[in-house]
Amino acid sequence: MRDIGREEYVGRRRELEVSLASGPTQPSYAEAILVKAARLLNDLGELWSKATGAERTELAQVLFASIRVRDKRIVSAQLAHEEYLPLIAAAEARVGVARPEGLEPPTL
Repeated sequence: MRDIGREEYVGRRRELEVSLASGPTQPSYAEAILVKAARLLNDLGELWSKATGAERTELAQVLFASIRVRDKRIVSAQLAHEEYLPLIAAAEARVGVARPEGLEPPTL
């Protein structure tokens, strides 16, 4: 390690004091959005399970531009924004997707 002079020491000390006086750094806008997205992802299943029919409709309308249903089953869906794809993919990976025959293997 090298020795520092008094001027450099005083300068660094002032910078540190100003930094400490201003409090903790605020997250950037992007970091705040990521935190909100993570919370939404973690709470999406619970949010959906506690939502009323009208709230589920509103949530689906926000997330999807179109949803096609046949025989009370979703056959296709188009996201409202491409940016939602990682959110939906991550949620799907966490929840898992059941095979058409269900979670148990078919019996013959």
